[in-house]
Amino acid sequence: MLEALILALALQTSTIVKNPRNVEFTCSDHATDTAHELDIINASGAVIQTLQLGDPPMGTDNIVRATINVQPIAFGTYTAKVRALVGTSKSEDSLPSNPFERAPGTPGSVIVK
Repeated sequence: MLEALILALALQTSTIVKNPRNVEFTCSDHATDTAHELDIINASGAVIQTLQLGDPPMGTDNIVRATINVQPIAFGTYTAKVRALVGTSKSEDSLPSNPFERAPGTPGSVIVK
């Protein structure tokens, strides 16, 4: 089975990112996975949306980066978890990201780095 993905827990800055447009994560089994999914989780812990990330390439720094769109979700504070897929098998979910905010305005920065 795939090893769980790990989302870095440190934001680029100490402030909560508003309207993130990218997510960055590590994936120890990236050579064998076929896709990734990202769950957006509300303050009560419920998954409100699952985004299909495809299989973005891993950078030379061993970080996988994907573009996301949080505009369809309601204003509020959320976290995210990512997992890898190999065919129909799924890895365990990553640790949750630091909180991010969906707020009025334009897309911001990455959720986590």
